[in-house]
Amino acid sequence: MIGDRTRRAAFAMHLTVPGRTHAGEWIVDADFVSVDDARAAIARGVEPGVAFFDADVISNRLFVRSVRPGDAMRPFGLGGRKKLSDLFVDRKIPRRRRERAIVIEGESIHWVPGLATSDTGRIGPVTARAVRLKATQE
Repeated sequence: MIGDRTRRAAFAMHLTVPGRTHAGEWIVDADFVSVDDARAAIARGVEPGVAFFDADVISNRLFVRSVRPGDAMRPFGLGGRKKLSDLFVDRKIPRRRRERAIVIEGESIHWVPGLATSDTGRIGPVTARAVRLKATQE
């Protein structure tokens, strides 16, 4: 126990695409969707807890894991790398939510549900296959 908080145990596990992965208190559903459906959803505004990626750009070996000290990503629209800890502070995410956050990664961090989506693997003009990820807390 640190102060009035308890630390969550760190975890990392393979993310099954397509499929459902239970990761701590999170459930991550992953499936392939048509590129047209992905583009339409993005144009409408993606609902919280959902992200779309180019299936051929993000790694075939995706993992879901807890946040680690020093984690950084290339958030869409920021034009560079930024530490997750700085993103949490910038977006005024309460500490209790930071400690429960998860990371979806391949060769780099692609998504932190509720925080940021990476510019790596975005749906683009040459995207042939799309992956939809949906993260919900139990």
